[in-house]
Amino acid sequence: MRTFKDNVVNLAVENCLIADVPNILTGRKVDAMTVDELRELASESEETQMNRSRLQDEVRILREGLRKCRKHKPKESTAQFRQSTSELAPPASSKYAAF
Repeated sequence: MRTFKDNVVNLAVENCLIADVPNILTGRKVDAMTVDELRELASESEETQMNRSRLQDEVRILREGLRKCRKHKPKESTAQFRQSTSELAPPASSKYAAF
């Protein structure tokens, strides 16, 4: 019963909070904003921009490292290939061994 009461209270509070959301930022209000107001509303903080730039640099470095790793990845030898394919073969006692 407590969960039900908690849910009812939460729904009531949420309903009160979101009731006016459609009126907070209307097309008419956006159209009336100055360029500076729109820029402030839509822009990221300087800290976020710096973090984004740093993360993009890290991604670039990691991708370059991955490219180098793939370039120098050792090729699979014939012996390793034979062993790995023999593991895939059915056992000799299998009814498919003759094929």
